[in-house]
Amino acid sequence: TAPGIYYLNFILMGKIAGLFTKISPPVVYHLFNLLFAEGFITAIYILAKTVLGSKTAIFASLISLTATVVPNFNYSVNLWHPSPPWWIIFYDALERLYTLPHYALSQLLFIFSVILLFKTIDKPQLHKLLLLIILLFASGITLPSPLLVYAFSLPAAFFTYVIIKKIRKSPKISSGLLISILLIFFSTILCYFTLKYQESLGFP
Repeated sequence: TAPGIYYLNFILMGKIAGLFTKISPPVVYHLFNLLFAEGFITAIYILAKTVLGSKTAIFASLISLTATVVPNFNYSVNLWHPSPPWWIIFYDALERLYTLPHYALSQLLFIFSVILLFKTIDKPQLHKLLLLIILLFASGITLPSPLLVYAFSLPAAFFTYVIIKKIRKSPKISSGLLISILLIFFSTILCYFTLKYQESLGFP
């Protein structure tokens, strides 16, 4: 098969497992799954603290980790399960973390990139921007769905921000912030085309 970057995280997990010959691959698999899930929970708390402050960070984190779709009985048509158990109805968002390791890893990297995004918006700095782009690229390579946020939500939020500033006649946006947003957006597009090129070579 063609060499690829899709499952780079699993290759690294296998290499690490090879260093400890007494640990079986399934154990390493679940250890990393647990590690990434715990990292994601920590990242959610840091994000909530960054955006909302220390007082409401824990409450906001709990809402973020447990909020999910409304129970199935609110729909007139069965959408996905005839009678979902209570732990899926109320804890689906948290339960989904422990599925495949690269799901949690990608979300973990994505959340940390969003934390850096807020810090970059607050005070644009080169080292923050570079680390943000690295995390974004790594997250997108691991699981492409986070790219949608940066490809669509970020430009929409930025244009809304620009319009609000014009309405309020606030000071113009700094060139550092504008350049940062553009670099993040084009990095997202670059990651997408990297994946498309990989796809054209065939799945590994």
